[in-house]
Amino acid sequence: DAMIAGQPRVTGIAERLDEAGTLDIALRLHPETKRVLVVHDYTVTGMATRREIETLLPRYAGRAQFEFMEHLALADILARLEKLQPGTLVLISSFANDKAGQVFDHPAVAEVFGAHCSVPIYALHGARLGHGIAGGSLLNGAEHGRRAAELAIKVLQGADAGSIPVETGNLSKPMFDYQVLQRFGVPLSALPEGSGVINQPVSLYSKH
Repeated sequence: DAMIAGQPRVTGIAERLDEAGTLDIALRLHPETKRVLVVHDYTVTGMATRREIETLLPRYAGRAQFEFMEHLALADILARLEKLQPGTLVLISSFANDKAGQVFDHPAVAEVFGAHCSVPIYALHGARLGHGIAGGSLLNGAEHGRRAAELAIKVLQGADAGSIPVETGNLSKPMFDYQVLQRFGVPLSALPEGSGVINQPVSLYSKH
C-alpha cells in the first residue's frame, strides 16, 4: 500500500510469492526434513523475499532449521549443494544472478541446481517447473500476465484505474513434477487436493 500511496490512478496485480504455502507443502511431503536451505540472490528483490521468509521462521520453530545461502558465485553455490545430506530441503527463492554478476533465467537455475543436488528442491516460480524442482505453490507468470491484461482492457475501455482495487491475493497454485516426486518416493496421493502434475505417464484409460 505504501508504494502507491498518493497515486490515485494506479491499479494492477501485486506479485505475491507463496513462501508459506510452498514450505508447508514441502515439509509435509518430506516429514524427515530437519533443515531448509534457502537460495536467493542479493538484489533488492532477492533480499525482500528473504525478509518475507524470515517473518515465517517462528511458524516452523522446532520443525526445521533454516539457513540462507551466502552471497556466492555459482560454482561455490553448486559446491555447497553437492554436499547436502538427507534430511535437507532446498528452497529456490528469487534468484537471478550470482556474486560474479552472471545472470540466469528461472529454468536455467532450476536445471543447474537439480543436476548438482541430491535432496529435493522446491521453488516459488512456475517457470522453474519441469527443470529439476519437485514443485511448490508456484506463481504462474502467464496467468499473472493474463490478469494484468484484463485490467488494462478495462482501462482502455474507459474505466478509471483508480476505481479498480489492486489485486493482492494469492495467484499461486500447487504444481509438481511427477518424475522428481518419483525420485524421492512421494506418492501422488500425498499431494494437496487440486494440485497440477506434469510429466505424469498417460494411461490408456485416461487417454481414451
